[in-house]
Amino acid sequence: MDDGGTPLEGALVTLTDGKTKEKRTFFTKKGGGYNFEELSFTNDYTLQARWKTLSSDVRNLSQYDRAARIVRILQVATPMTLILTFSMPPM
Repeated sequence: MDDGGTPLEGALVTLTDGKTKEKRTFFTKKGGGYNFEELSFTNDYTLQARWKTLSSDVRNLSQYDRAARIVRILQVATPMTLILTFSMPPM
């Protein structure tokens, strides 16, 4: 989803196996959904979403998450603009 909470269709979600470093990708569906099947219960994984030039934080899936269905919300945020203002002391 974007930083306003709107689900994004077509975002690229990458799942990386913590042991083998194998990467699997999935494009989000309408409504922002994605799904990875046949994951090992003996491996840890990381997830990250990319949409246009934006990326989400990396999220973890632990081998200790034993639920049949695990939900991770990946949010891609608009980069913050930092404006610096300098003032010189009078001479």
